[in-house]
Amino acid sequence: MIKTAPPGEIEVPGAGSFALNVLPDVFDERDLPYRPSLAPLEPVVDTRTGRYVMKQEGESCTGHALAALINNLLRETGAPVSPYMLYDLARRYDEFEGAADIGSSLRGALKGWYHHGVLPEEDWRFPDPDPLPDLSDPKIRTECLRRPMGAYYRVDLTRFDDLQSAIREIGSVCVSAVLHDGWIRPERERHDGETMHVIRRPSRPSALGGHAFVLVGYNAVGFLVQNSWGRQWGRGGYATLPYDELDLLDAWVARLGVPGTPPAGRAGRVTGGSLIRAVPAPDPAELREYVVNIGNDGKLSREGPLDSSPAQIDGIFTRMRAAHETWARDGGGGARHVVLYAHGGLTGVSDGLRIAQANLQWWRNNRVYPVFFSWQTGPWDTLIDQVLDLLRTRVPVGAGLGFFEGVDRLAEALARTRLAWAWKQMKDNAGLASAPVTREVEWRSTAAEGPGATLTALRLRKYVTENPGVKVHLVSHSAGAIFLAGLLERLAALRVPVETLSFTAPAIRVDAFLERVLPHLVNGQVRSFATFALSDRLELDDVCGVGSLALYHKSILYLVSRGFEGPSNGAEVPLLGMEKFFDRPDRDGGTLRKKIADVGGTAIFSHSFAQPLGRCDATSHSDFDSNTLTMTSIVARVLGLREPGPGNGYRSYAPRQR
Repeated sequence: MIKTAPPGEIEVPGAGSFALNVLPDVFDERDLPYRPSLAPLEPVVDTRTGRYVMKQEGESCTGHALAALINNLLRETGAPVSPYMLYDLARRYDEFEGAADIGSSLRGALKGWYHHGVLPEEDWRFPDPDPLPDLSDPKIRTECLRRPMGAYYRVDLTRFDDLQSAIREIGSVCVSAVLHDGWIRPERERHDGETMHVIRRPSRPSALGGHAFVLVGYNAVGFLVQNSWGRQWGRGGYATLPYDELDLLDAWVARLGVPGTPPAGRAGRVTGGSLIRAVPAPDPAELREYVVNIGNDGKLSREGPLDSSPAQIDGIFTRMRAAHETWARDGGGGARHVVLYAHGGLTGVSDGLRIAQANLQWWRNNRVYPVFFSWQTGPWDTLIDQVLDLLRTRVPVGAGLGFFEGVDRLAEALARTRLAWAWKQMKDNAGLASAPVTREVEWRSTAAEGPGATLTALRLRKYVTENPGVKVHLVSHSAGAIFLAGLLERLAALRVPVETLSFTAPAIRVDAFLERVLPHLVNGQVRSFATFALSDRLELDDVCGVGSLALYHKSILYLVSRGFEGPSNGAEVPLLGMEKFFDRPDRDGGTLRKKIADVGGTAIFSHSFAQPLGRCDATSHSDFDSNTLTMTSIVARVLGLREPGPGNGYRSYAPRQR
């Protein structure tokens, strides 16, 4: 049995050459298994009649296989769907880094359909069209949701009966397999008085590579295959694959959803104390007007449910201008407030969108237009889970406090030796997002390319130049301060002043802050600065863990300082978000607290209630971006208030007021 093969190519007489580079789906315990019914199976099932046979271009067989399944489900009611859209989505959602045209997995294609629906073939006819359809555009999104997925299930490859039952129930099963050279020209054979084109393994087969197709029937010989190599292959695009010839990698079955139903995740809940309230999950159609999606190397990204491109960024500022003009007509004053927000470093794409969804209406209610950077923080969120898993196996129940301090030191050593590279990659991504752009930007382009923060800054400069009274504000949480340090330098180079800069629990090194941020406070590029953080006592009382199990018994900033930043054993790298470093004299005898105060900046440590614009009662590192007192103090600073009023108070998922 051929179990695996490197990517390859197959030459089919009369049809052309086709890439064979489908990747097997990695194991995921969350996959739902297909359960067959107890209804008896017919001896023969053949659903070929009336099917639409396609011929792929490029490396898009996963998209064509899933499109064939969907077309079968729709053949009574709708036109064929676009295999190239499905393949594009497969590259976004598969388990493998990047979205280059180097193959994909079936699960990636299924996830793409699950999250977006699919367009008809006439709306996306070719690979990588220019312009690329913006799937967060409301009109395109509505069209996609005419063909939503209901659910998908993994089929057990070891049970032919399950595969047959799924074919009888749905009509098709999407599969991937390693091909051998017997696939090039299926052999004509007679079985039970019928001529079949049968895929036979040669006596000395060669493994050619992975391919995706659909099973559309079965008989006594084997499964009926519908391929995507055109009608010249086999018998009109079909062949029979004998049961003993199967080299399947994966098998999936899916069904349609109800047309118009939003993708999964449109409803959610937030718990607070004893209360549970329903909240909206991220809505890409709305967030496209507020979020810049930034991927690896700091470039614009199409990964996840939101596409970012120069055209999408341009659309953000078009919408921003309309909002500012509406607020001005309603008596909102002359200032046009814009806040650029960078989330922390333990945040995936979906969490970045969730943060934006939770906060955007509150900013708007305060007549501040928010732009959120959903930026790629690298693989270290997954790797830290692995380190915590290692720790979990070494922590006995009932150990004393001294033991747990030893466990913390072990966690720091693991972070220092196993994860320092990932932390560096995250910081590199943050810096590359503000890399220079050396050519003129084509704002109509839908290509996901170019440094995301720099493109936003360039479009912001245009907005500031064209509109009087624009005031720019920067806000961040945790590692977002590292991201904003690069953006601040880019804005300074573009001569775009910053009215306020607010860090919460900043994970930026003190030396980086002194080198990259403080000079802009000194020269007036930033007019007002505040940093909010935990007191050292609260930092030491904070915990990191898996679920309810605490495995590091301090704030994550201690783990960064002692581990991720790679200090020598037992040492600490000073971070701006840690109070303990604010009053340590430097070589000149000065302190960090004094340097910030000398330029009019403010350092607030929780709990703080004295200053109207410096209130904070966060109790853990993760609290800050949703802490009522902290966020209310920040918006009051943004609006130039002496003290926040009742209407300024922070509320996540705030209702629309005006």
